[in-house]
Amino acid sequence: MNARVRAVLAASLVVASLAFLAPGARAINWCPNVTVTVEPPFYTTNIPSTYTVLVVNSGSSDLNITQVAVRFSSETSDRIISTANVTISASGSESFTTPQVTLSGGSVTVTTKLDGYAVTDPADARQCTKTSSIQTIDTGGFFGAAIFAIIAFAVVVVIIVIVIVVIIVVVTRKKTPPGPPPYAPGYPPQYPQPYQPPYGPPPGQPPQGPPQQPPPTR
Repeated sequence: MNARVRAVLAASLVVASLAFLAPGARAINWCPNVTVTVEPPFYTTNIPSTYTVLVVNSGSSDLNITQVAVRFSSETSDRIISTANVTISASGSESFTTPQVTLSGGSVTVTTKLDGYAVTDPADARQCTKTSSIQTIDTGGFFGAAIFAIIAFAVVVVIIVIVIVVIIVVVTRKKTPPGPPPYAPGYPPQYPQPYQPPYGPPPGQPPQGPPQQPPPTR
């Protein structure tokens, strides 16, 4: 009898566990399929600026976003930038704009909090937190990287030009015909024979016979 009671209790626990886990198994964790970027990724110190928070849904289910909040690492509280019910389609995106923010310098971390749920599972409402960073232009962040990229590009261009010039010089030298061979030592140089005019009277004069002999004396 005790064995039967234990078996019934064990079966009841298994059924209760499955019933408890069933909603979680159906739930869709949409947060891993969401990426958030903040544009522009740089700022100027002590200059008020606004930023665009781009939310991309790479999942196969549409998302309903009910609230968007951001916090810059230099601040102590969240900024609510949207409370509208926004639907982001599968493989789609939506952008939100922050109010003006004045940052003091250095690398700034931006924390974005998204409240919402997958359209296919409204019961699985949750908050998704994403972080990104922006760099200052005037403290060697983005500006320094841009200068380095320009210098690297210039160096590559100079190297390519030098290689092209060397190839042209080599090809030109190969096409130049070789000069006359040098004279062998111990042999005099060979000169062409002088011009020999043909025998005869100069042009324009009649031919002359042999010279006349004086008459014999008696």
